[in-house]
Amino acid sequence: MELIVFIGLQGSGKSTFYHTYFAATHDHISKDLLGNNKNPNRRQLQLIESALQAKHSVVVDNTNPTFEVRK
Repeated sequence: MELIVFIGLQGSGKSTFYHTYFAATHDHISKDLLGNNKNPNRRQLQLIESALQAKHSVVVDNTNPTFEVRK
């Protein structure tokens, strides 16, 4: 089980990289997939926690530009 946090500008290929190298082995968690969620940060954290508790490996696919966001 592992947690991978992608960092990069929009359109830089993070999702493509996930689909190429991790789709078969890791859950994909991205705010882009949450639609019009009222609190995407909280929902993303819930999804990460749930996946890790289930012993799934996870890729967090967002821009994650600052250390504070990545904590």
